[in-house]
Amino acid sequence: MTDSAAADLAQAFANKVTALNGQLLLPRDKIAVDDLFADYETLHDKVKALLAETKTTLDQMKAQADKYTQLEVVFIDRIRTALKDYEKYYIVFNNHTDAEISVFLGGNTTNGNWEQTNQTKIAANTLAQIDYPSEYAEAGNIYIYVNGADINSGSGYVFFVYGYLDAQANAEALKAFTDALNAFETGDLTIADESKVVAARTAYDALSAFVKKQVTEEQLTKLVNAENEILVAKDKAAAKTVADMIDALTNDSSAEDVVAASNAYDKLTEAQKAYITEAQLAALNAQVKRVEEAVVQAKADAFKAKVEALGTPTFPKDKDAVEALETEYNALEEMVQAKLTDMKATLDGYVEKASKYVQLEVAFGSDRIVSKFSGYDTYYLVIYNPK
Repeated sequence: MTDSAAADLAQAFANKVTALNGQLLLPRDKIAVDDLFADYETLHDKVKALLAETKTTLDQMKAQADKYTQLEVVFIDRIRTALKDYEKYYIVFNNHTDAEISVFLGGNTTNGNWEQTNQTKIAANTLAQIDYPSEYAEAGNIYIYVNGADINSGSGYVFFVYGYLDAQANAEALKAFTDALNAFETGDLTIADESKVVAARTAYDALSAFVKKQVTEEQLTKLVNAENEILVAKDKAAAKTVADMIDALTNDSSAEDVVAASNAYDKLTEAQKAYITEAQLAALNAQVKRVEEAVVQAKADAFKAKVEALGTPTFPKDKDAVEALETEYNALEEMVQAKLTDMKATLDGYVEKASKYVQLEVAFGSDRIVSKFSGYDTYYLVIYNPK
């Protein structure tokens, strides 16, 4: 073979590979890929020597195509074969007519219900692939509808069923999960082991539904038990932090420390609170009560000091001050008011006297009070000196 002839053959073959790779859709084009691969094997060595890059591309195409297997099915009035052992399923449908058709699948799926897929439009005289959902393929007894009518083996349509399985990727994913799961043993896990358990859960969640079926019940139980152990360890650790705060409290502890311990306890979950002993909870409540009583007493003392600072009020000069104290008293919590019984009696006396004085509206002219008053026994002026 001349160099020129070899170059022409190599270019023609390379063009075929490039054209197919540019619109490659699997499994629709699996047969075309297999045919090209077979054609390559028949080429003269001189031609092959010119196709190094093309052969790399073809090998990649073949590697992907090999993940699809054409399956044998029984089709009379429906696909009667129940399939298994593949991750995904496809139907490659040949529309041999000169018009566009619409195709969908229907039947009782593994869910136990009659279901149907979305419609796929297939152009005239073309091959198209249709997703064949696992719940359909694994159930069998699935009808194929063309333009709304179910077809049978005598309708003249040709189709192929393919199963997809990436055995290597699945094996690697399953091994990654198994290795992660074998990185620890349940029964004595601590928080330090959490990252290992999380890694195993992440590896499991990354598995496809098909590969998850290969995970044993024993493996899944180990993972769940490990997660529960870590959860318990974290609950115990959270509870211990709070327990240590409680144990550190004494009657000399500041209100801030007591409040911090109480707030920390309140933030625990019910599961975490179960690790706080009754004695510790009682000690915390006692300290909270002590602080609350101190706060109540402080509020009572502060109010009492305000009343005492007023001294013996003079009316009507101190009317506003007395009424302000009455308003403040009424806003106090009942626990504070309960400590001010004697002071309340004094304040009530002031309030009663203050109620006898009424502030009157006055019209003040340019240099004098022009209002006239009547109906009161005595009148007073309360004058404020701002200087």
